[in-house]
Amino acid sequence: MNKTLHILNGDAIKPLFLQSGIEGDVVVWREAFIEGPIEGDIKEPAFWERRKNHLKATYPEHYSEDGLNDIMKLGNTEDFDEVVLWFEYDLFCHANMLGCLAYICHHNVSLVCLGDELTGQFQTLGEIGPSDYQKLYANRSKLNNEDITYAGEVWKAFQTKEVKDVQPFIQGHPTLKYLGKALAQMELLEPDDAGLNQLQHEMHQLKTEGLEDRKIIGTMLRRHLWLGLGDSQYWQFYNKI
Repeated sequence: MNKTLHILNGDAIKPLFLQSGIEGDVVVWREAFIEGPIEGDIKEPAFWERRKNHLKATYPEHYSEDGLNDIMKLGNTEDFDEVVLWFEYDLFCHANMLGCLAYICHHNVSLVCLGDELTGQFQTLGEIGPSDYQKLYANRSKLNNEDITYAGEVWKAFQTKEVKDVQPFIQGHPTLKYLGKALAQMELLEPDDAGLNQLQHEMHQLKTEGLEDRKIIGTMLRRHLWLGLGDSQYWQFYNKI
């Protein structure tokens, strides 16, 4: 019997995945490469030490060593016949997906990247049912060497967090079909001369219009679905205005 490893982007979808009945081992990828330092070789301990320090300082109430410990398990996947990555269409997920592909080393990698293929409307893996997981799994994309090499090039460009460096990859890719539009969202995160990005300017405008703090965060979450940021990231931006 083939042995499969499923890598899920976040704890929230794990219960739904387990209900789907899809066989295989599960590891949750708990990271947020869309923010904080990601320079250097992702396979080196120094990379993960920088990540740990950033996450502990930024989200002390949410940080757990379990996330790093689970990711470290992915340094050796030779016992599995196939590794399946489960991610979504937005930039947050693509940043993690690119890092994950750069970190793992396996001869047979497949990708489930949910967008609008189930209903014609863009959805997250937390918004679908267990039977939909079966459909996505059956139609997963096998990544060939060219796909993985391309993803590696995008990861190196993304590590700079500079829009100009990812610009050559915004035209898209046939297998990584949502990658181009996801990368285009980086413009929203680029700081201006005053050190504020477009999201912060939008939140400041909402504040001047009299919107309450929590409603501002809720508005931003609904307005920028392709960014895929959570409320924690928006609060970080908001508190720096």
